[in-house]
Amino acid sequence: MQFAFSAAWPMSALVPINLRDITFTVRDHQWTNDTTTIRPELHLKHHLPVIIGIIIGAILVATISSVLCCCYKRRRDIKRWKKEEDRQTLIELQSYKIPSTWDMTENGTRAVVPFTSDEYMSIYTRFDKVMKKNYTQIIQIERVQNERWYKQYTAHSEDFQKRLGRNTEKQLYHGCTQEAANSIIDSCFNRSFAGVNGVVYGVGVYFSTDATYSHNYAIPNPNGERCMFVARVLVGNTIFGNSSMKTPPDNYDSTTDNKHIFVTYHDAQALAEYLITYK
Repeated sequence: MQFAFSAAWPMSALVPINLRDITFTVRDHQWTNDTTTIRPELHLKHHLPVIIGIIIGAILVATISSVLCCCYKRRRDIKRWKKEEDRQTLIELQSYKIPSTWDMTENGTRAVVPFTSDEYMSIYTRFDKVMKKNYTQIIQIERVQNERWYKQYTAHSEDFQKRLGRNTEKQLYHGCTQEAANSIIDSCFNRSFAGVNGVVYGVGVYFSTDATYSHNYAIPNPNGERCMFVARVLVGNTIFGNSSMKTPPDNYDSTTDNKHIFVTYHDAQALAEYLITYK
């Protein structure tokens, strides 16, 4: 049995080893100008360090080459993933646009709607038509501009559209105290407060198509001012609710009284658009 080791060293290019005789032959073509082969019979121990060095060198070269190859492939993959991530982020940014009515020069998450604008008149007209005998004055109408909440709601709306194949969004009212209104504008309709005003149709957040119903829960502050939200709500598939429901049954998204009340169970399922402060 013979083993051959080779490396680009000037001293020895090929070393065959005969394990039976424990001898080897060193063949060097760089020392001679012809193809003469030098075959001195030498003892293994004299050249063992050279052989070990050749083996170690070959292993090191192979290892370094493998490491460099892996590093290159990893770097190439990271660049590709980064490009894909940037492309996906760009797609998301392009699909997400804040409403054209928002006034981004305003600080915070609320902006007063000018009473001379068409936007103001559309909210006022609908509110006044139902609430004519229940209020005497609108103090102001504020637009809620919570960008984080709007983005979450938009994503939820797209999911509803894909899953249900139809638009189930409704514009509904939600009456509350002034303190609760401030909290809602900052952190959305929080279900942790569910049950404060009853859970007849489920333990969730209540909305109504009837502003006079929501008026009952718009408790006045010391100045006699009340708060009522105009909200966009994704009702999805609805089912008649009861007080034992903490979530809607499978394949349903909200509960209802089958008249004007809708109860939601997901924080991103409703978006406060406007806050009406009135007396």
